[in-house]
Amino acid sequence: MSLRLLILLLLAATTLFGIENRYNLFKNPGFESGKTAWDADSETKLSLTSDSHSGKKALSYTQGGIAQSTDAVQGIDGTKRYILTGYYKNRGSVDGIWMGMGCADANWNDLGEFEIALPNSYTYTPFALPFTPPKGTAYMTYWTWSEAPGGGKTLLDDLALYPEGATPGNRPPQLTAPAPQKNMLGDSVSLTLQASDPDNDPLIYAVTGLPETSGIYLDPLKGTFRGTASPKGTHNLKLYAIDNRGGVAEQPLKWEITAAPPTPCNILQNPGFEKSLRGWDIYGEETARVTDAHTGTYALSVHEGGLDQFSQKITTPPDTYVFNGYFKASGKISGAWVGLTFYDANFKRLFSQESALKPSTAWQRFSVNATANDKTRYIQAWVWMEGEGKMLFDDLKLSTSACFPYVIPSSLPPGGIPVAKAPQFVVIGFDDNTRADGIDWAIDLFKNRKNPDGSDARVSFYLNTKGLHEWIQEDPVQLQAAMQRLAKSGHEIGNHTYGHHSDIYTDNWERFTQNIIHLSRSEWRTKISGASDDIVAKVGYPRTKIYGFRAPYLIYNRAMFQTLKDLNMTYDCSIEEGYAERFDGTNFRWPYQLDTGSPGHKENWFGNPENPDSVAIGAIPGLWELPNCVLMIPKNSECAKYGIKKGLWHRMKKELPYLDGHKITGFDYNLWSDAKLSKAEVLGILKYNLDLRLKGNRAPFMFGAHTQYYTDDWAQVNAPNATVQQMREAITEFVDYALSKPQVRIRPAIDIIRWCQHPVALP
Repeated sequence: MSLRLLILLLLAATTLFGIENRYNLFKNPGFESGKTAWDADSETKLSLTSDSHSGKKALSYTQGGIAQSTDAVQGIDGTKRYILTGYYKNRGSVDGIWMGMGCADANWNDLGEFEIALPNSYTYTPFALPFTPPKGTAYMTYWTWSEAPGGGKTLLDDLALYPEGATPGNRPPQLTAPAPQKNMLGDSVSLTLQASDPDNDPLIYAVTGLPETSGIYLDPLKGTFRGTASPKGTHNLKLYAIDNRGGVAEQPLKWEITAAPPTPCNILQNPGFEKSLRGWDIYGEETARVTDAHTGTYALSVHEGGLDQFSQKITTPPDTYVFNGYFKASGKISGAWVGLTFYDANFKRLFSQESALKPSTAWQRFSVNATANDKTRYIQAWVWMEGEGKMLFDDLKLSTSACFPYVIPSSLPPGGIPVAKAPQFVVIGFDDNTRADGIDWAIDLFKNRKNPDGSDARVSFYLNTKGLHEWIQEDPVQLQAAMQRLAKSGHEIGNHTYGHHSDIYTDNWERFTQNIIHLSRSEWRTKISGASDDIVAKVGYPRTKIYGFRAPYLIYNRAMFQTLKDLNMTYDCSIEEGYAERFDGTNFRWPYQLDTGSPGHKENWFGNPENPDSVAIGAIPGLWELPNCVLMIPKNSECAKYGIKKGLWHRMKKELPYLDGHKITGFDYNLWSDAKLSKAEVLGILKYNLDLRLKGNRAPFMFGAHTQYYTDDWAQVNAPNATVQQMREAITEFVDYALSKPQVRIRPAIDIIRWCQHPVALP
């Protein structure tokens, strides 16, 4: 092709479309007579520019719009089409451009409006809007509007309004009906219209029916659709090929845009940002796809902001959802979070679960999970960051519990067992066990008690064994005899370290905490192995049956969990859960494996980055966690039902001002000694918490206790509002209350873990 011919074709492409002025209903359509006949909105500034499409002038206006009404038009019967055409472009930043026609009767009563949204263009681009004025239309008003808060401008030239078939003898073009289109949300669009004109007139293409927010655009000169498929839905479009003498061809097109059906293993669209940013709502000062990816080609870079994505409507039963992916940071990050938010059918927020991220310059995996409830219909996965630096995200995934080879943290029973068919497990975990008479009392308490299914009611004892070697609270010989009796009683024996950290103890609590959280794996191994060796050699309990561990003071670090895994322990029960606002006693978590860490840890004080003593435990694949959940405190309206005098929470807050949310640590020390409660109050709290679980999701109820507390020496010093007899009665009466419930099973912690590994529904 010669250069001269190419230039002629390019010139033709910019000037080929126009209607003879005698058929044009507009006055001064090319602005050659200045602003004559054109009105502007009061906020709009008009000016003339020589940067025109044709002729010497064009119109330029800032944010706002202009309009022109026709003289009275006769004989509009509601069947004849009209065409609005013209050329536009923008300078600077323009957030939106719209062209439209309004119709009115002879008395200027509004009869309806037609409009199209146009994409930004920095070169003159033609547009066309075919429409059929309603019957009775006498006046038509053309209007244009643009949003340009940043000072951008819209330029217009060569506007025309004329009826179809305006030029006598013109033969209309022909347009082939395209096949129905179907795309996935965010797909790149590829469709070119096939049209011809028998008079070889130049053509312009137009489409109506696309939503204003559509990511699809039609090139008016080439007849080619471009962009990305959005929004989701079925769009019934009308396609037009229009020649420059008023000939029009029309064809329908059904365009269906669907999101990928939610799969259990990734509900999110475009999780790796490989095609575009489709599917995501993006917020921030700077967001961009970058090639510094975790996998694939692209990742998303965010500065001061974030992104989110809603799932499609959820119609399946409640499940636990896990949002995970990879992130890394550059520059100074003041805070970063990931989370899940749950909504009802009306998009009313139900609750959220979030997790703070610790910035890393290398790719790190994050995971946050939460359990939907019966009202959940939509789930939103989101990330957010603040600071001067940037965060990169990649390979994001939102999955259900079915997609994991391990049991994920969940407020629902594992294995898909319905809540109504799940047993209500209760376990009392007795720590320390340093007095023989306390151990004997506990053994005798459960000796002849049976669960409703006929199985023995049995619990768990976590021993520290230094007292077997020297006098601490008891004669070592008597203590050994009591522990040996325990070993034959059918109860579980677990590990609570050799000396309860007596070797590093200091009266300064902050320094003591620091000593614990900086213990190494070898130091933990010495402490844990020392107890296990004694349990085997001195107590006579098989090493192969030492399954569980609880950390003294519930203080731990990652090295402790790694050591438990090294020693082939089955489970830990050291993480305190339930202080997060959304937990209310009916929705605590069931036991779970630590393959992606512990959300409960991240919610408590030891996982809070604001705590100078916070620790990270990370993933410990295969190790189970049986959480120590807080105890809920009855409100005044519930106290009488449980035999408690009103004002319980007020009395506890007065004694312990740091308490919040009607919650307290679920251990007997915190009730008898810290809060100074009476028998009636402790018994009522225990019954109340069991009833909450039975009413809710039946998560196991673990109560932390100490057999040595139920002796005269301890009670006289540490329980100001209860005698030892009353303390024992509270536990005994609670056990009998629990066993009166047909769903309850008082069993050792290891039996709960075994059930979670192989869940079996109640009959």
